[in-house]
This record gives sequence, structure tokens and C-alpha cells, in this order.
Amino acid sequence: MYRYLFRKKGYFLLFLALLVVSSITGSLFSLVMSALVDCVGKDGAELLRTLLGGIAFVVVYILLDLSYYCVKTKAVTDARYSLKSDVFSALMRRSVADFDAGNSAEYMNELSNNLNQFENVYWNNSIRLMEGLMSFLGAAAICIALQPALLVLMVLLALLSMGVTRLSTSPLEKSMENYAKSAENYTTEIRDDFAGFRLIRSYGILSLILQKHDKKNRSMEDANRRNAYCRMFCASAGNFVGLLSTVLVMAAAAWFSLKGRFSAGMVIAFGHLIGNIISPIVSMPSIIANFRASRPLSKRFQGLLGDTEVHSGRKKRSGEETDLIHKKKSAETRFPERKTLSRERLLSREELPSREKRLSREGLPSAENTSSRNTDRFREKITLDKVSFGYRE
Repeated sequence: MYRYLFRKKGYFLLFLALLVVSSITGSLFSLVMSALVDCVGKDGAELLRTLLGGIAFVVVYILLDLSYYCVKTKAVTDARYSLKSDVFSALMRRSVADFDAGNSAEYMNELSNNLNQFENVYWNNSIRLMEGLMSFLGAAAICIALQPALLVLMVLLALLSMGVTRLSTSPLEKSMENYAKSAENYTTEIRDDFAGFRLIRSYGILSLILQKHDKKNRSMEDANRRNAYCRMFCASAGNFVGLLSTVLVMAAAAWFSLKGRFSAGMVIAFGHLIGNIISPIVSMPSIIANFRASRPLSKRFQGLLGDTEVHSGRKKRSGEETDLIHKKKSAETRFPERKTLSRERLLSREELPSREKRLSREGLPSAENTSSRNTDRFREKITLDKVSFGYRE
């Protein structure tokens, strides 16, 4: 399904170029801040030149970033347009039997909800992976050029942050599941209470119903509170690791600056680069999870497009072959009594004379003795999916 994202090679190359330039420019912004800090103790002319250069750099970076996001947005919307058009066309080209095998609500869900989910977990996720990779490579190149030891420290802190995130995710998922169940039970309770309102008032059990509602309400809000606590704990743990990483990296950069390895302004630069190093590594588990979540949706769309592969290792069927197979299966399902009949054994126009003779021998009126209207009605074929199943008497 990735081919929908960039069908035009020229547009794909433009997207890659803007992605690389925008990511590298974002990493180089740390050097601009370093240059401004290094102007401390210098004359005003040097500060003015650095300031003007920084402003020009920011203008160029914003223009590149804006161009990149415009190209990315167009790529995603074009992919949505192409996939929706292909799926709708495939559905409308189905036979009547195959189309009736599903339902309109299912088809509408494929073209709306499932397509939106597929956009988030596959297309946007693929772009997010490329953005994180380029951001990491750009920041890593600057760190290697300045001080490789700080890059090693940043990677270790990134792994620590990812471990803390994974440890805190499990209780958060459990609390979310408990809250969802409590909310479902509460919704079921009030729906039943509203549906039985007349019986409740008639039998005088309002106090009992209010007690039951209070119990379900309290259970739901307790689950909501525990879920909020878990979310706050996860956020606090993430903030702690992030701030700790920033402090450690900047302290290490200050130590190297004291040793004369680089200027004091590079301390600020490494404080900015740490985000470009840690963020892509920490986001990898969620990116992988999104790709796994996109597999069922991708298979569903491939099935709708007639693009599924045979598991036995045979080559991929074409769209027409797949359509014919679906038609045959649908016809056999709807008419099982005709499953063993071949087209040669079905009544055809060539067999009409012999049938008329047999009818005459039995003393029944033949087609020659009937009116043309009855003959035409007798010869009217009942067809389904271009296969003749007989004649209507």
C-alpha cells in the first residue's frame, strides 16, 4: 500500500529532498544558538553579524519547513484520494451477488473510518519514521564531528527513557482497560433504567434503582481517577527522565568545555541536540506498534482491491480472475442445487426443437401451436452473473 503515498517519482524525490534539508537545517539551528552565546565578550559588530545571520537562517528554515509540510500534506491527501477511488471503483465493478454478500454500512466504514485509521497508522507513521531517522542522523553527524562521547551518552539516556516508558505503559494500559469496562457497564445500566422507566415508576422500586446507579457511577469514577493517576505518573516519569537527560548532557558538555575541547556556546548546542537524538529512539516502539496495527487494515484494502496473494505460493491473480472466482463461489452458494450442473447440461436455445417434439409426442401443445407471446415468455432466460440457469415457464 506504500505505492499510494508516492506514485509520481518526481514528487517523491522532491519530498525526500525537502525532508533531508529540513531535518539537517533543524539540527544546525543548535550551532546558530552556540554562535550567539559565543558572542559574549566580543564586540558589537560581531554580535550584529551573528544576529543577522541567525535571522536569515531562521527565515530559510521556516520556508523549508513550510514547503516540506505542504508537500507532505499533498502526498497524504493524494494517497487518500487514490485509495478511495480504487476501492470505490472495485466495489462498484463487483457483480450483484458479490456486492450483496456485504452491506452498505461495511463499505461506508471502509471508505471512512478504516481509511482514516490507515492514514494514521501507516502513511503518517511511515513519514514519522523517515522524519525521526533523518533527525537522528543529522544530530548524530554534528555530535560525531564535535564530540563522539556525548553521542554515546545521549544514546544511553535514550535507551533509559525508552525503558522507563515501557515500564510505565503496562499499568496505564491496565487502568485504561478497567475504565473502559466500567464506562461500558455504566452505560448499560442507565440504558436499561431509561428503557424500564415505566416499570420502575409502576412498581415503586425507584430507591433500588438509584442505589444501583450510584454504585455503577462510583465504580466508573473510581476507575477514571485511577486512570488519571496512572497518566500523571507516566507523564511525571517521562518528564523526570527527559530533564535528567538534559542536565547530564549539558553537564558533560560543560566539562568538555572546561577542558578546552570546544567553546562554551556548544553547551547550549548539545542541550538542543539531545532532543533530536532521544526523541526518535523513544518513539520507535510506538512506530513499530502502529505498523503492526496497520496490517489488518492493509489486508482488508488489498482484499477489496482484488490484490491478495494465494498462501500456497502461487502467483498473484489478476483483478478479472479474482472477480470471476468470486462470482462462481457466490453463484454456487446461492444456488447449491445447481452446483453440479455444467453449462452444457442447462437448457439452451438449441435444445428447444427436441423439447417441442417431446411435448408433441406426449400430447401437449408445442411451441408452434402457442402464441408468439407465450413462446417469447417461455424462452426468456433467467441469468445470474452471465451464466444461464434455465428458462422461465
